[in-house]
Amino acid sequence: MTRVTALLALFLTLPATAALAQFRVVDQSSPAAATDDVPFTWAIGGGSGQVLFQTVTAGIRGWLREIRVPLACADGVLRIEIRDVDPATGEPGTTVRRARNFAARRFDGPVTDEFQVLGVFPPLRMTPGDQFAFVLSNATGSCGVWPGPVGDPYAGGGGWFFAAPNTTIAPLGLGTGREDLPFETVVLRPRR
Repeated sequence: MTRVTALLALFLTLPATAALAQFRVVDQSSPAAATDDVPFTWAIGGGSGQVLFQTVTAGIRGWLREIRVPLACADGVLRIEIRDVDPATGEPGTTVRRARNFAARRFDGPVTDEFQVLGVFPPLRMTPGDQFAFVLSNATGSCGVWPGPVGDPYAGGGGWFFAAPNTTIAPLGLGTGREDLPFETVVLRPRR
C-alpha cells in the first residue's frame, strides 16, 4: 500500500468514526466518592453472595448502550442485568430486560474510582422518564465497587443490596449514609 493510499484510507475512516462518537452521550450519572473519603468498598458476590442494584430514570431518548461503574474483580464472572422497576415501591423489579456476563480478569486490579465499561447488548431503547435498574452480581467469585459520597447525590433513583442471610433487598444507605452507587449511563442518540 502506498503512503498516499494509506493516508486516504485513514482520512475516509475519520469522519465516520467522529460521526458515530458524537451520538454516544452520558445521560444519567452519580459521582464516586473522593479518594480521601472511602472507608470501604461495596462487595459483589463473595461469601454472602451480595448483589448490588441501582435504579435509574432515563433523561433523554436513545438506546442504552453502556453502564459505567468503578469496580474491580478478583475472580469469577461479573453479571450485569438491566431490569424493570416496581412502579409502586420504586424498588428493582424481577423482569430481566438485558443480561451479560464478563470474565473477572477483564476487571483485574485494585478497586479505584476509575469507571469501567459494562456494555449493554443489544442496546435497549429508552425515552425520557423510563425507569430501569442495573444489577451487579458474581455467583462464583467476588468483585468490589468504589462507593459513592455520603448522601443522596442521584435524585432519579436509589441504590439497593441483597446479601445472605437476608431474604429481601434493602436500601444501600442503610447504616452507611451512602444512598447511591457511583455510575454513568451511556446512550446512543438517534441520528436526525
